[in-house]
Amino acid sequence: MSARKASKPQQFKHRAALENWATNLAKRVEYKAKPIKRPPCNKKYLLAAYVMGDPHFGMRSWGAQTGADFDLKIARRLHYAAIDRLVDDALPAHHALLIELGDFFHADDETARTPASGHALDVDSRHAHVLEIGFEAMVYMAKALLRKHQKVTVRIVQGNHDPQSSVALALALDAYFRNEPRITVDRAPTPRWYFKFGNVLIG
Repeated sequence: MSARKASKPQQFKHRAALENWATNLAKRVEYKAKPIKRPPCNKKYLLAAYVMGDPHFGMRSWGAQTGADFDLKIARRLHYAAIDRLVDDALPAHHALLIELGDFFHADDETARTPASGHALDVDSRHAHVLEIGFEAMVYMAKALLRKHQKVTVRIVQGNHDPQSSVALALALDAYFRNEPRITVDRAPTPRWYFKFGNVLIG
């Protein structure tokens, strides 16, 4: 495949494959989450925000060339450790936001190229495997927040690396947590998102 932007038929094919993956995964995980016991004390006047920028699950980097190694196993280990540390240190706010600001996945499909510009990407493993590991990581992080906060809102923002995979991730998370009343996955297909808390606007 050339580095040029993917044709319309290719884009439709990629989107259909992702929608099929999300649908099949949702069938396996729907209502799978068991309600987690509510934490004993929460402060309703506080809002906790756990913000991730450019996690790039699936990226592969060789430290000798780039200065630091990075792959799927490292991404999982770092994010699990980070959320555990952040939740332990956070104040017991009643409501928490888990916000991913874009490019959760390094690539959007098996072509391993950015969808808009066609730039080649260094990837680790098959895309379907990356999707599953990324999904498991988001489930782990959301559950970690439920240990500290009464209510959790999850928002996945589309990035230039993963415009379709990010939508599939949100759909899968929504299916997984559908019987957990304390967690909400915002699935609005909009490029911008706003959240108001008291006199504070987060966007």
